[in-house]
Amino acid sequence: MRYAKVLAEIAVGLSIGMVARSAYQSAHRVEAMIAHFDRVCRSAYDGDFVSDAAREAFEGTGEPEMIWDGASKTFAEVQYSRCAVFEGEHLLNDEDRAQFELAAADYLAEAFPQLTFDPNAALGYFDLFKFWAQYDVNDPRRWGISLSRIQRPSDLTAIVENWSLVRTEIEIVIPH
Repeated sequence: MRYAKVLAEIAVGLSIGMVARSAYQSAHRVEAMIAHFDRVCRSAYDGDFVSDAAREAFEGTGEPEMIWDGASKTFAEVQYSRCAVFEGEHLLNDEDRAQFELAAADYLAEAFPQLTFDPNAALGYFDLFKFWAQYDVNDPRRWGISLSRIQRPSDLTAIVENWSLVRTEIEIVIPH
């Protein structure tokens, strides 16, 4: 009887620990994605590049540069006039996507106060598309940051074959 009680307490403790660990990892990953964007993309915007290859890619004199972040399990892709952070092969679950959407909006309001949310920006086939911009639509100086995710296919095979279809992405685009 006592042996069964000890086993039950161990099982409950392990269950609580696993739930707490999962919640921590989700929050940590969302924060790490924002930090990766800040470290690579915001730095590019500020002219302080993480590497010479990233500078060359952003300025259009080099090949696109991919930078992996193990903490967030995301890639940063730097290419001419743009920088994006998106999920690697480990896609965010629905709860983490919702947390990331809120965290990204908060981060952008703080880090890029010159940008204004554009409620009219929309793209078909996206289940998430938000855009923050500086300057009016027809102004050649217009630049901005988008938060996007293409609609999730219902066919699991499509997800496995092309994970980029469902990736969540935050991207800065600056015209030169």
